[in-house]
Amino acid sequence: MRAVELYTVDLVIGISPDVDLNDILGLAVKYDAKERVRVTKVNPGSLASIHLRPGDIIRRMNLISLLKNSNFYDNNVPYQKIGLKARLLIERGAGDDTQVEMPNDVQEIAQKQISLWRSKKIPLPKKSSLRISHSDVKGGSIKISQDAVEWFIASDYDVTALRHVRKDAE
Repeated sequence: MRAVELYTVDLVIGISPDVDLNDILGLAVKYDAKERVRVTKVNPGSLASIHLRPGDIIRRMNLISLLKNSNFYDNNVPYQKIGLKARLLIERGAGDDTQVEMPNDVQEIAQKQISLWRSKKIPLPKKSSLRISHSDVKGGSIKISQDAVEWFIASDYDVTALRHVRKDAE
């Protein structure tokens, strides 16, 4: 489950009928694969740039659910009159913020940790206990090779594939 933020945006539009509403809003929307109205472009300095970002989903406009792409444009037509309000219900992913508000010292520590993790190489293998010198062994000749070899033991975890063996049948 993904965390989302839902909030409403109230717009007061006061323009003449001969001006295109999309130019004033500075907003381009597109119908996505899940039948939602998704903001695809926001012009910098426009009315939409105050609250909206590309990727936001417009779920409702004036309490009307936007399930079809044409609804967004059809609902905009009455608001070309001077002084009418439009209320949008916006869905935005909670983790979509490009900037996280943290103190500077926390950001510095986080950057150091990230650079440390990125610079790490494959960890060195652990020293084998077989490479210990046994020169103090009396009475026998034990030689331990300096080339340690590890053998992986495979086992069958599927209980249904195991056979029963009698102790007498060895």
